[in-house]
Amino acid sequence: MQSIIFTQNRTGSTRLHKKWAYSIGDKTVLEWGLYHAEQAGMVVTLVPRGDELVGVLRDVEDWDLMSRFMAAMHHYKPEILVRITSDCPFVSPAVISHLIRKVEQEYDYASNVPRQLDGSDVQVWSSAAFEYLNGYSDENQLREHPGLAMDDIYTSRWKCHFYSDPYINDKFPKMSIDTIEDFENIKARFK
Repeated sequence: MQSIIFTQNRTGSTRLHKKWAYSIGDKTVLEWGLYHAEQAGMVVTLVPRGDELVGVLRDVEDWDLMSRFMAAMHHYKPEILVRITSDCPFVSPAVISHLIRKVEQEYDYASNVPRQLDGSDVQVWSSAAFEYLNGYSDENQLREHPGLAMDDIYTSRWKCHFYSDPYINDKFPKMSIDTIEDFENIKARFK
Protein backbone atom coordinates (compact mmCIF):
# COMPACT_ATOMS: atom_id res chain seq x y z
CA MET A 1 0.00 0.00 0.00
CA GLN A 2 1.26 3.45 -0.84
CA SER A 3 1.68 5.63 2.25
CA ILE A 4 2.32 9.35 2.36
CA ILE A 5 3.61 11.28 5.33
CA PHE A 6 2.35 14.76 6.10
CA THR A 7 3.86 17.29 8.41
CA GLN A 8 2.82 20.90 8.58
CA ASN A 9 5.20 23.83 8.73
CA ARG A 10 2.85 26.53 9.83
CA THR A 11 4.41 29.91 10.38
CA GLY A 12 1.51 31.36 12.35
CA SER A 13 2.06 29.81 15.77
CA THR A 14 1.30 32.40 18.41
CA ARG A 15 3.50 30.74 21.03
CA LEU A 16 6.66 30.12 18.96
CA HIS A 17 6.75 31.56 15.46
CA LYS A 18 8.32 29.22 12.82
CA LYS A 19 9.20 26.65 15.49
CA TRP A 20 9.87 24.03 12.82
CA ALA A 21 12.90 26.04 11.62
CA TYR A 22 14.75 26.14 14.96
CA SER A 23 17.94 24.03 15.06
CA ILE A 24 18.76 21.23 17.46
CA GLY A 25 22.27 20.01 16.77
CA ASP A 26 22.84 19.68 13.05
CA LYS A 27 19.14 19.59 12.02
CA THR A 28 16.09 21.80 12.23
CA VAL A 29 13.09 20.60 14.23
CA LEU A 30 11.39 19.70 10.93
CA GLU A 31 14.45 17.84 9.61
CA TRP A 32 14.56 15.69 12.77
CA GLY A 33 10.96 14.57 12.21
CA LEU A 34 11.64 13.79 8.55
CA TYR A 35 14.84 11.95 9.48
CA HIS A 36 12.88 9.68 11.83
CA ALA A 37 10.24 9.11 9.12
CA GLU A 38 13.03 8.00 6.76
CA GLN A 39 14.35 5.65 9.45
CA ALA A 40 10.86 4.09 9.49
CA GLY A 41 11.24 3.32 5.77
CA MET A 42 9.18 6.25 4.49
CA VAL A 43 10.39 7.94 1.32
CA VAL A 44 10.45 11.62 2.23
CA THR A 45 9.86 14.02 -0.65
CA LEU A 46 9.33 17.69 -0.09
CA VAL A 47 6.87 19.36 -2.42
CA PRO A 48 9.04 21.42 -4.79
CA ARG A 49 8.30 25.13 -5.21
CA GLY A 50 7.21 24.78 -8.85
CA ASP A 51 4.80 21.91 -8.19
CA GLU A 52 1.14 22.68 -8.89
CA LEU A 53 0.31 21.46 -5.37
CA VAL A 54 2.18 24.44 -3.90
CA GLY A 55 -0.28 26.78 -5.63
CA VAL A 56 -3.24 24.79 -4.32
CA LEU A 57 -1.85 24.87 -0.79
CA ARG A 58 -1.31 28.63 -0.95
CA ASP A 59 -5.06 29.05 -1.44
CA VAL A 60 -5.89 27.17 1.76
CA GLU A 61 -5.94 28.89 5.15
CA ASP A 62 -2.73 28.23 7.11
CA TRP A 63 -4.64 26.75 10.06
CA ASP A 64 -6.90 24.43 7.98
CA LEU A 65 -4.67 21.36 8.04
CA MET A 66 -7.45 19.06 6.97
CA SER A 67 -7.94 20.91 3.66
CA ARG A 68 -4.19 21.05 3.11
CA PHE A 69 -3.89 17.29 3.67
CA MET A 70 -6.88 16.61 1.41
CA ALA A 71 -5.31 18.66 -1.40
CA ALA A 72 -2.10 16.64 -1.07
CA MET A 73 -4.05 13.37 -0.90
CA HIS A 74 -5.89 14.18 -4.13
CA HIS A 75 -2.57 15.08 -5.73
CA TYR A 76 -0.59 11.98 -4.65
CA LYS A 77 -3.46 9.46 -4.18
CA PRO A 78 -2.03 7.43 -1.26
CA GLU A 79 -3.91 4.60 0.38
CA ILE A 80 -2.54 5.54 3.81
CA LEU A 81 -1.94 8.97 5.32
CA VAL A 82 0.66 9.33 8.09
CA ARG A 83 0.75 12.51 10.13
CA ILE A 84 3.63 13.66 12.28
CA THR A 85 3.74 17.18 13.61
CA SER A 86 6.78 19.33 12.99
CA ASP A 87 6.85 20.37 16.65
CA CYS A 88 7.54 16.72 17.60
CA PRO A 89 11.07 16.19 16.28
CA PHE A 90 11.76 12.90 18.03
CA VAL A 91 9.00 10.60 16.85
CA SER A 92 9.97 6.95 16.98
CA PRO A 93 10.61 5.23 13.64
CA ALA A 94 9.48 1.96 15.25
CA VAL A 95 6.16 3.51 16.28
CA ILE A 96 5.62 4.98 12.80
CA SER A 97 6.23 1.55 11.24
CA HIS A 98 4.03 -0.23 13.79
CA LEU A 99 1.08 2.11 13.21
CA ILE A 100 1.38 1.91 9.41
CA ARG A 101 1.35 -1.91 9.62
CA LYS A 102 -1.80 -1.79 11.75
CA VAL A 103 -3.63 0.27 9.09
CA GLU A 104 -2.26 -1.91 6.27
CA GLN A 105 -3.46 -5.05 8.03
CA GLU A 106 -6.82 -4.30 9.62
CA TYR A 107 -7.46 -0.83 11.05
CA ASP A 108 -8.84 2.41 9.61
CA TYR A 109 -6.98 4.60 12.11
CA ALA A 110 -3.97 4.00 14.36
CA SER A 111 -2.32 6.42 16.75
CA ASN A 112 -0.24 6.86 19.87
CA VAL A 113 -1.97 10.19 20.62
CA PRO A 114 -2.85 11.16 23.39
CA ARG A 115 -1.75 8.01 25.18
CA GLN A 116 1.97 8.55 24.68
CA LEU A 117 4.79 10.89 25.61
CA ASP A 118 4.02 14.48 24.60
CA GLY A 119 6.23 14.98 21.57
CA SER A 120 6.05 11.55 19.96
CA ASP A 121 2.76 12.10 18.12
CA VAL A 122 2.00 9.82 15.15
CA GLN A 123 -1.41 9.37 13.53
CA VAL A 124 -2.18 7.04 10.62
CA TRP A 125 -5.44 6.95 8.63
CA SER A 126 -6.70 4.95 5.69
CA SER A 127 -7.49 7.44 2.92
CA ALA A 128 -11.20 6.53 3.16
CA ALA A 129 -11.28 7.27 6.89
CA PHE A 130 -9.50 10.62 6.45
CA GLU A 131 -11.84 11.65 3.62
CA TYR A 132 -14.80 10.85 5.87
CA LEU A 133 -13.24 12.91 8.66
CA ASN A 134 -12.75 15.82 6.26
CA GLY A 135 -16.44 15.80 5.33
CA TYR A 136 -17.55 15.46 8.94
CA SER A 137 -15.39 18.18 10.51
CA ASP A 138 -16.65 21.68 9.98
CA GLU A 139 -15.43 23.23 13.23
CA ASN A 140 -12.21 25.24 12.96
CA GLN A 141 -10.70 23.45 15.98
CA LEU A 142 -11.18 20.03 14.35
CA ARG A 143 -9.88 21.20 10.98
CA GLU A 144 -6.74 22.58 12.62
CA HIS A 145 -6.23 19.51 14.84
CA PRO A 146 -7.68 16.47 12.99
CA GLY A 147 -6.84 14.10 15.82
CA LEU A 148 -9.27 15.83 18.18
CA ALA A 149 -12.20 14.30 16.32
CA MET A 150 -11.00 10.74 16.77
CA ASP A 151 -12.96 9.97 19.93
CA ASP A 152 -16.18 11.45 18.52
CA ILE A 153 -16.07 9.83 15.12
CA TYR A 154 -13.61 7.00 14.89
CA THR A 155 -14.47 4.83 17.82
CA SER A 156 -18.11 4.59 16.73
CA ARG A 157 -17.62 4.27 12.95
CA TRP A 158 -14.09 3.03 12.23
CA LYS A 159 -11.83 0.28 13.51
CA CYS A 160 -9.16 2.00 15.63
CA HIS A 161 -5.86 0.99 17.20
CA PHE A 162 -4.44 3.08 20.05
CA TYR A 163 -0.84 2.25 20.85
CA SER A 164 1.09 2.83 24.07
CA ASP A 165 4.80 2.08 24.09
CA PRO A 166 5.50 0.01 27.20
CA TYR A 167 8.93 1.64 27.58
CA ILE A 168 7.60 5.19 27.82
CA ASN A 169 5.81 6.51 30.87
CA ASP A 170 4.88 9.80 32.53
CA LYS A 171 8.40 10.20 33.96
CA PHE A 172 9.77 11.06 30.51
CA PRO A 173 10.21 14.79 29.84
CA LYS A 174 7.97 16.67 27.42
CA MET A 175 9.52 16.42 23.94
CA SER A 176 7.24 18.65 21.86
CA ILE A 177 8.20 22.21 21.07
CA ASP A 178 5.39 24.67 21.72
CA THR A 179 7.26 27.51 23.45
CA ILE A 180 10.77 28.95 23.56
CA GLU A 181 11.18 27.27 26.97
CA ASP A 182 10.36 23.87 25.44
CA PHE A 183 12.92 24.49 22.71
CA GLU A 184 15.63 25.54 25.20
CA ASN A 185 14.95 22.49 27.42
CA ILE A 186 15.21 20.06 24.50
CA LYS A 187 18.24 21.79 23.02
CA ALA A 188 20.03 21.59 26.39
CA ARG A 189 19.44 17.81 26.53
CA PHE A 190 21.11 17.28 23.15
CA LYS A 191 24.35 19.24 23.62
